[in-house]
Amino acid sequence: MSTSATAAPRGTAARAGSRSWTPTIVLTIVGTLALLLVGYVATMIFGNVMGTEFCPFTFERRGYAFREIPFLGIQISSIDRRTDTGIVELYIIKQGYIVPDATKCNSNTWHLLSLIRFRGTWATGDAELLMKYLDARNNKDEFAWLKWSEDHPPLAKILWPAVAQAAQDGNYLIVPDLFSHARSTNDPVELQKKLDLAMPKVVNSAVAKPQAEKAATKSPAKKS
Repeated sequence: MSTSATAAPRGTAARAGSRSWTPTIVLTIVGTLALLLVGYVATMIFGNVMGTEFCPFTFERRGYAFREIPFLGIQISSIDRRTDTGIVELYIIKQGYIVPDATKCNSNTWHLLSLIRFRGTWATGDAELLMKYLDARNNKDEFAWLKWSEDHPPLAKILWPAVAQAAQDGNYLIVPDLFSHARSTNDPVELQKKLDLAMPKVVNSAVAKPQAEKAATKSPAKKS
């Protein structure tokens, strides 16, 4: 008596092979979605970049903020900017010690004050030297150089244009000398002579890095 093997139904092997691939495909999809989620959360937290910058042609300060892909430095959002000009700067402009020229405030003339990346890196620019004077307070908690300017109008009329010129030339390193000369005399003529002697140093000094996109290799200040 002969026996014969029962043939498997057609397509059974194919369906078994298909089922064996299903867990792999599911795991791949889940893994990809998990990686995307982790990347999104990391970007939202560690991709934040913020800071401040200064335009010496208008004496305006402004904050900026945007997001980038962490560690790759690829910007993925527009730059949000908000003007935050200080009281001393507003007084200088009001008194006519400098005449703002907004047409000269472009991507190369916004100078870096600070840049902070939430992943742990930060940078400051030479312009921060000037801000320390503009923000300085006396023992009565008054803005020191605002009070000085109110008390010495003839000297202020000489000092602030020189400070503005040094800033516009990118020579913030000379700013402490200019303020020091202003404090050392009550004679406008003498102050003018001291500033005239100090200002030629601007020509030979290195120009400060402009604005946020040059700092820490790159900064955020692009054309608005």
